[in-house]
Amino acid sequence: MIVGIQPEVAFAMVQLGLTLKGVSTALDLEEGLAFLDRQARERSERVQGRNPRG
Repeated sequence: MIVGIQPEVAFAMVQLGLTLKGVSTALDLEEGLAFLDRQARERSERVQGRNPRG
């Protein structure tokens, strides 16, 4: 996960043809933490759903 890329850096990356395919990005730390929290919850739910003792 990459959080808080400055606009100038993002612009330079685009100009260079760089991509972040497969990399999650977030505007700021708060958004990044919220994204990671959602990911953790989804994984936990998937694992619990597979656990027959559950």
